[in-house]
Amino acid sequence: MQTQFTTEQLLWRFEDRREIINLMARYSADYLLKRERDMFHSYWSSRQDVSRAINEGYYVGPQAVAGYYAALDQRNALIAKLIQEKFPEQLGQYSPQEIYGVGTIGYKPLDTGVIEIASDGQTAKGLWMIRGSYSDLTEQGVISYWVWGYMACDFVWENDAWKIWHMQ
Repeated sequence: MQTQFTTEQLLWRFEDRREIINLMARYSADYLLKRERDMFHSYWSSRQDVSRAINEGYYVGPQAVAGYYAALDQRNALIAKLIQEKFPEQLGQYSPQEIYGVGTIGYKPLDTGVIEIASDGQTAKGLWMIRGSYSDLTEQGVISYWVWGYMACDFVWENDAWKIWHMQ
């Protein structure tokens, strides 16, 4: 069954799609810039049934999802501290805030997005291809690798903005 929309409704649906594209682009950029500390509050719904599924685990509820991002934030701080200890001449004079994010690089650009807005305009679904690139420091030295996959999201219209509801 195909739904018929007015010109105004089609315009709003186009705007909704554009806003979701921008939301996910900001999310991807913040991940690269190691802004995990703020990502839950910036992008996620306040619903009690939010969820985040990744290879490392499945997080259900605001506390669990926020905890996932808090753990990434703590990991970033620890890595910077360890690198500072390893290179005291180059980094020893900097505060923890100044060296936060030093070391590893992880980037998950989103590509080939497919976004479907529900007919009521209150929820949406999106699917993107990810071509992630990572550089990590190991005991054996620097390692770089690629990760290919998909990201699927459900979105909800909340407080005059699109928010992530579920992410896998």
